[in-house]
Amino acid sequence: MAFCNTCGGQVAESGVCPKCNPAAYNQAPPQQAPPPGYQPPLQQPPPPQQGYPPQQGYPPQQGYPPNYGYPAQPSPLGIDLSATFKKFFSADPVDCLNPAISTRTPLWAIIGSANIVIIALAVMLVPIGLIIGIAMSAARGMGQMIPAGAASQMRQALGMFYPYGTFFGYGFLIALINFFSLAGGVQVIFSTNKRPVSFVTVMNLVSNSLLISTVGYLAAILFSFFFSAGSVLFMFAGIFGSVAMLYTGIQKTAQFAKSPFWLFVAMYAVNFILVYLVFDFGILSTIMGGFIGVF
Repeated sequence: MAFCNTCGGQVAESGVCPKCNPAAYNQAPPQQAPPPGYQPPLQQPPPPQQGYPPQQGYPPQQGYPPNYGYPAQPSPLGIDLSATFKKFFSADPVDCLNPAISTRTPLWAIIGSANIVIIALAVMLVPIGLIIGIAMSAARGMGQMIPAGAASQMRQALGMFYPYGTFFGYGFLIALINFFSLAGGVQVIFSTNKRPVSFVTVMNLVSNSLLISTVGYLAAILFSFFFSAGSVLFMFAGIFGSVAMLYTGIQKTAQFAKSPFWLFVAMYAVNFILVYLVFDFGILSTIMGGFIGVF
């Protein structure tokens, strides 16, 4: 047994003192080289595991893109509708025809539907307003030309025979015939020209031209309850304004070598006959039959 000459501690078999030289003491002894001709044994790969085949699931669903707070972009139809109404209520309402001519979005589906519904409401409500207005004038002593019992008889007639649903239905039919007969007539006028015009352009042109009559009928409904003459005035002003705007729009859409004025007049003559037939045999006959039964 050997001892260290420095600290007197026991020395390992390698002759290194663990206290005085710990690094050399902890160092592992060098590995001996294998003898010549030694071959390590071959390692066999592990057998493959026999499990269930991988599951084939559904493909990942493609949902809507995430909303990062950006405002939604308006649709082309909304942009054209906004431009139409801004131009209509501007200094030159004829400019509202420009979106109808240049766009391919179906403006007529919304503007034309509004025109049809408002005309149907006007046919149903304006006579009520006129009757109420005349009755109020008689009650105030302003209707010198009205018989003494006219107000009570009108109220009785209004309660007994006035078919609200029937009048709305006839008004809806009148507005429908008016819209599509004008569209058909405009298409015939454009067919005489060499420049073809699409169906959407024709429908948009008619619907935007009827904006004036739509506003006129809406004002007629409001004024019929307290200003009967103004109600009729607004109604006819809207009709004549739409006639003028439609003729202007036809001229702006296609450059005619010859003015289509007489074709335009013939178109409105046919339109008037069709509308009047419904009005005469539907509304006037209902009104006259009701008043005859009362008076």
